[in-house]
Amino acid sequence: MNRGLVLSFVFASVVSAQSVDPFEAKTRALAHPRYAEREKAGRELEEVGEPALKALRSASHSSDPELRRRAETLISRIERALLSQKLLVAPLLHLKLDKVPLQMAISTVATRSGLRFHLEPNKDTNPQRPITLDTGEVPFWQAIQAFYDAAGLIENDAPPVASTPSPEGKRIRGDFNSARILRNGQAENRIRLTSAKGTLPSVVSESMRIRTVSPAYALNKYDPATGEITFHLDVDAAKGVEVREILGIEVRKTLAADRRQLACAFPVPAMQPNLFGDQMWMVQQQIVILNGELLADDGRVGEPFIPVTLKTGGVRPSSLAEFHGVLVARIMAPPEPIVTINDVFEGKTQSKSRDGLSLTVKSSDPGTSNLALLRVQLISTGETINELLNFPVQVRGKLQPFIRINRVGTRAAGAANEFLVRDADGKAVKLVGTRVMASTSDGITMTQDVELKIEKPQGGLKNLSLSLNGRHPAIVEMPFVLRDVPLK
Repeated sequence: MNRGLVLSFVFASVVSAQSVDPFEAKTRALAHPRYAEREKAGRELEEVGEPALKALRSASHSSDPELRRRAETLISRIERALLSQKLLVAPLLHLKLDKVPLQMAISTVATRSGLRFHLEPNKDTNPQRPITLDTGEVPFWQAIQAFYDAAGLIENDAPPVASTPSPEGKRIRGDFNSARILRNGQAENRIRLTSAKGTLPSVVSESMRIRTVSPAYALNKYDPATGEITFHLDVDAAKGVEVREILGIEVRKTLAADRRQLACAFPVPAMQPNLFGDQMWMVQQQIVILNGELLADDGRVGEPFIPVTLKTGGVRPSSLAEFHGVLVARIMAPPEPIVTINDVFEGKTQSKSRDGLSLTVKSSDPGTSNLALLRVQLISTGETINELLNFPVQVRGKLQPFIRINRVGTRAAGAANEFLVRDADGKAVKLVGTRVMASTSDGITMTQDVELKIEKPQGGLKNLSLSLNGRHPAIVEMPFVLRDVPLK
């Protein structure tokens, strides 16, 4: 009997040891008395990523304010990193050319990629030279770079001779469907190509390409008085990736060619905008967005590329061995259920919230015919009013359907769903119509009461779910490394 008790105790100890979260001790270190230890624990947990979320979520309910605050911050960072990995997967592109004349090859690549090109020939360019290429299915920008290499082309970073804003360029946050990011109404929405040998460092494996701008670019500079050097980066999105704005680039680590580590100079405009949350750190880093305009290091507006300024210590480097950074951007996520409420006909009030949207089922009426009614309330706050919804409009005395998920650019009307009702098997249930019962807004919060008329499915109303389906803005972070970056 004693042996049995001992075995039971050993078994219980083993089970208990196996059930202990391996990151619990590291999470507790977030409240260590020494600041250095707290910072170290935070860095290590962020590197661990998703496996550490369970312990961090438990710590976010701690009575210790320091532990709670740091755990909440890490949860936010890790979840954003996971979301970014999902949203920044590059679309694939296959380019295949067999002795195709250059001009025709450029036209073919433009058609396949959705990009707009303009060849700027010089005395070394033979526009009829044959181009042969077979990339296979590779990430979008990798295919484009392979074409450049095969054709002996690079992108021309010099200002165009005649700089006239295109109709598309006049919209700061408008149509990004031409794939090239339009910058404050000044940049062209086509990529100018010229013949040249060699390539500049770039990141082409993600849906966002980061490219080193030519060292000869006019706004690259070195200030011997301050010992600061400025170079520029170009950011572009693959076709189909809708960018709302580039928030900036966070400089993580920089090594000069002689392996000296260079610090980042954080230029702050004289008049700092009132930014909050995710944008606050940008004021202290490299780029600031103010009223949709890009403010560079001396407050210039309309800078076509992203400037990065480094402290050199008075010794001007000829190149960077390594540049580690994080691109931060706001993009539109693919269509998905934003909020979903299950068992909507079970007869009780239910609510779900996400990203500034709150959906509440106020009441349900199974009806007596083949139609049932749902009465719901949708509350949207802050940016979601503009990003996700349009206000109700009267057309010829008739109120049009109140909700249209943000349709940026040239997408056809009706391309996005609104409310979706599904049965227990996930099949769509016919939504006969919607009617706005009441709508109020104070400019910050918008409240809408809506009646939904549903055609009863054969299986009855049990286990029906209601989703608000559409696209929503998401801030993504893309870590990247550039190597052998020329500075002069």
